[in-house]
Amino acid sequence: MPEKAWFKQVMQDSEDAYLFISKDSMIEDVAGAIQNVLKVPRKELVGAALSDRDILRADFLKSFIAESVKAPCSSDKKNDAYLDRRNQLRWKYYEARDGNVVAKVSRMNTHLEAEEAIVDQLADALPMMITYVDRNWCFLFNNKAYEEFIGLTREELYRKPVSSVMTEESFKKIVPRFERALSGERVNYEDRLTLADGRSLHFNVSYIPYFIGDEVGGFYAVINDVSEYSAMINLLKGIHNAVNRTDIDTQEIISNLLRDALDYLGQDIAIVSQVVGDQYTIMWSESKEAAIEPGTVFSLGDTYCRLTLNHDDVFHTIDAGNDIRFSGHPCYETFGLETYIGAPVRINGIVWGTVNFSSASHRVKPFSDIEVELVRLIVGAVEKVVTQFEYLSQVKKERDEMAALARKDQLTGLPNRAYLNEYVDMLVKSPDVQHAGICLAVIDIDHFKTINDTYGHDIGDQVIIWLSERVTEVLRARAGDFAARVGGEEFVVMINNSSLEVARSVMERVRSKIESTPIPIEEASPLHITISSGVTQWQPTDTYPHVFKRADEALYEAKHGGRNQVCVSQ
Repeated sequence: MPEKAWFKQVMQDSEDAYLFISKDSMIEDVAGAIQNVLKVPRKELVGAALSDRDILRADFLKSFIAESVKAPCSSDKKNDAYLDRRNQLRWKYYEARDGNVVAKVSRMNTHLEAEEAIVDQLADALPMMITYVDRNWCFLFNNKAYEEFIGLTREELYRKPVSSVMTEESFKKIVPRFERALSGERVNYEDRLTLADGRSLHFNVSYIPYFIGDEVGGFYAVINDVSEYSAMINLLKGIHNAVNRTDIDTQEIISNLLRDALDYLGQDIAIVSQVVGDQYTIMWSESKEAAIEPGTVFSLGDTYCRLTLNHDDVFHTIDAGNDIRFSGHPCYETFGLETYIGAPVRINGIVWGTVNFSSASHRVKPFSDIEVELVRLIVGAVEKVVTQFEYLSQVKKERDEMAALARKDQLTGLPNRAYLNEYVDMLVKSPDVQHAGICLAVIDIDHFKTINDTYGHDIGDQVIIWLSERVTEVLRARAGDFAARVGGEEFVVMINNSSLEVARSVMERVRSKIESTPIPIEEASPLHITISSGVTQWQPTDTYPHVFKRADEALYEAKHGGRNQVCVSQ
C-alpha cells in the first residue's frame, strides 16, 4: 500500500472506509474512517475473513471476484455498488491488481437515510406482510405486519433462516420457489403452509427479486394471509352444494358443510340438532376433538341452544365465562365452552332445531357481521337439506308401508301369497334347502262353507282372524316359523330347521289348540271348529310347486280320512 504522508492524511480525513481484500476474501488492510463507518475497530478487521463479519456482503463480493476471474483482461472493468439499507451503508467495489478488490464503504447521506426511512414507514403502514430474504434464505428485513403476524420483532428475525418460522414440510414446499426467485424470476403462488406455532393458513405470495447490478442479492416477499377468504369460498361452495347437488347423500352434504364452517369460523365443534319439546337430539355433528355421536340426547335447558331459541336469531359469544347472559349456565359448568354461535332451524315456519358452532377456547375477535350472515346462509342450506331429507324419509316410509301392505293379508295381518312367493324365491337360493331342514304345511278349515252359510260371512271372517291368531301363538315358540294366508280359509305354514317328524308335531299342536279352544261369538253360543293339515319336507331337487303339491295331497288325505287330523307326505 502507498506510504506517502499525503495519502495517510487523506485517509485520516476521509469520511469513507476502505478495505483491501484478497482473492480469497481475506481483509489484508483497512484505511479511512473505519470506526465511524463500520463501527468495528481496525484491529478486528485486518486479517479476518470477509465472511467473519456479519455486516459485510460476502456473497456479493464473491460474485464480483468470480466475474473478474472470468474476464481478467476485459477493458470493461467491473465496477459495481450495493446499498445496504439495513445498516445504512453504501458499498462500492473496485478491481485492483492481481484480482484483488478494494471496497469503499460510505455512510448513506441524509437524503438516502430519509429515503430509507420513508420506505420503512411505507412498508410498516401497508396491511400486507413484507419481508426481504437474502441468498442464504435468511431474513434481512420484515415490516410491522409481518412482525405482528409471526410474533417476533424485526431485530429478533434479523439473519434468522426462513425455515425457523415454519414446519419442515412447509419449508420444503417453498424451497423450489425460493430458487426460482433467486435466479431472477418473479414468483406468484397460493398455498397452505403450517407455521412453527402450529397454525395452518392459506397464503397468497409474490417473490420480487432484488438485483445488485446483474446479480440477484435476494428478494422481497409480499405475503397476504387469505385463509379467511379461502375458507369463505369453501364454505360458499358447501352452501351451494347443499342447495343444489343431488349426487351425494344427506350425511355427506351436512358433514362437508359443517367442516367448512368450522374452518371459516375457527371453531372446534359443529352440531345440527333437532328439538322436540325439551329434548335436544344431535342429528349431525363434526368435531376437531372427540367425536360427538349423532343420536346423543340432552335436555334443551342444558344447552346454549335454549338461549338461541329464546333469542330467535343468531346468538353468539366469545367469552361465555364473563358474559352475563351465560352466567351459571349448565352447559358452561359441564363443558366449559367459551365461544358459541348458533341459530334456529325452521321447517315450514316451525322451529325444528338449531345449527351451532362452539369451542372451549376464547375467540380473539368478535364475530363479524359477515360471519353472522354466513351462519344465516348455513342455516338456510341446512333447512333445505333437512326439508329434502324429511320429504325423502316420508316418501320412503310410505313406500315401505305400501310395500308391506302389498305383502300382507288385509283381513288377518298375516303375510299373503305375494310375500310367500318372495320368501320361497329367496329360500330356494339358500343352502338350508340342501340340508333338508325346511318343511311346509297346508291348513284348511273343516266345513268352512257351512259356517259361512249358517252364521254369515262376517262370522266367517271372525273365524279366519281367530284361526290366524291361534296359529301364530303356537308358531311363536319357534323362531323363523310363520303362517301365510294364501286364499279363503287356506293357510300355508313354513317350518324351518326341522325334520318331518318335528314339523308334524308342530302341526299337531296347532290342530289340538284349534280343536280345544272355543271361538266367542257375540250374542251367540261359542263356536267350535277343527282343521285338517298336510305336511311335507323340502327335498334338494324340489321346486315350490312340487312341494306345495305334496302338502296339498297330504291335506286331501286328511280331509278324506275324516278331517281334524294331520297327514304327512314323504
